[in-house]
Amino acid sequence: TESALNAREEPGVAARRGIFSIWSGAQQLRPLFEYAARTRESARPLLMAGFDMQFSTPGAVEYLAKDLREFFSALDDAGLRRQMQALGEDMFAALERLRARPQPPVTTITISVEHRDAVLRAADKLLALLRAPPPAVSRAHAPVRIAMLERSLANLREDASTTYDRRRTDRPRDASRLTLQSAGWNRRDGRMAANLRWLLEELHRGRKIIVWGHNA
Repeated sequence: TESALNAREEPGVAARRGIFSIWSGAQQLRPLFEYAARTRESARPLLMAGFDMQFSTPGAVEYLAKDLREFFSALDDAGLRRQMQALGEDMFAALERLRARPQPPVTTITISVEHRDAVLRAADKLLALLRAPPPAVSRAHAPVRIAMLERSLANLREDASTTYDRRRTDRPRDASRLTLQSAGWNRRDGRMAANLRWLLEELHRGRKIIVWGHNA
């Protein structure tokens, strides 16, 4: 949403790029998005920053994939560049399978724990390289860019676990399914708390913050 507002997209369209349609499409909230767009011309723009771990808006995963590829391509260490590119492609290939939707005449898609684990393995290896960045990464990118990508990957790996738990064909049918559901909610709440704290204490330290959230 923030990038779309900066690109001067129509405020309603910009909102739908990063905010659930139940809010971004609500008539009562349209003045808020129009106001945020108008402040782009002022000295004190109203910035928007998401903190949910979910990749649920259209194109969110594709946007991250594009961002990662651009991040890797800027590295001047060819070996490291190829290593990180391979990890990224492996991660997104497994994630595509994990998130796939059936297309007629197919009615179901079977996903396996191997798809989830492939996402987690690749994400963990990339995160290790970002949390203690090699010189080539530090030369190519500012610390805030590295930190932002690190948070995105951490969100992605947790979202992949929740996606698997929700879509696995062997998910429990008895009361034990509630344990999986609770784990998913707890995973999401934990990541949102960590993301919000980072925004408050690091990225936007010293800024006036308005938190827009809800409880379940």
